[in-house]
Amino acid sequence: MKVEISSEPSKLSKTRSPAKNCKPPFPGFRIVTYDFEYISVDGERPNPVCLVWHDWESGETHRIWQDELLKMKKPPFDISEKTICCTYYYGAEGSCHQVLGWYHPENVLDCFAEFRNRTNGAKVPCGNGLIGAMIFYGIPTMTGEMKSNMRDLILSGGPWSIKEKEEILKYC
Repeated sequence: MKVEISSEPSKLSKTRSPAKNCKPPFPGFRIVTYDFEYISVDGERPNPVCLVWHDWESGETHRIWQDELLKMKKPPFDISEKTICCTYYYGAEGSCHQVLGWYHPENVLDCFAEFRNRTNGAKVPCGNGLIGAMIFYGIPTMTGEMKSNMRDLILSGGPWSIKEKEEILKYC
């Protein structure tokens, strides 16, 4: 995936990677993967910081920072029965939908639930989180230290510099 670097987070809003010449895993459905980064205090609703989503049909990746995100009345991607929305731990994404006043997708594929189903009862050496699942399947990923550093940056609550916003959007 190509990531555009810019001095302004709004310039990071859309990048395009070439669509792969492969058979779609779910014929007849558009596939969208997405993730929010957010700040959450125990017992409180999450405060969305940014949203990144990838449309596998078009090959486009979109990035939206908090100021634009909070103005949206609905998700910036299709959530109808024609689309499968794929996340890792939908409980987090779903809580952001609720905070933003958005409807939930008709079709959700939660890769966390699928990974837990696949590995239930098995020893998972690197845990059940996204990085652990990627390592389990041999998919290249960031280090746990990098993830921890980025989470600390996000949870600091800002204000973030333009460079930090770019780093958060790339991390997401």
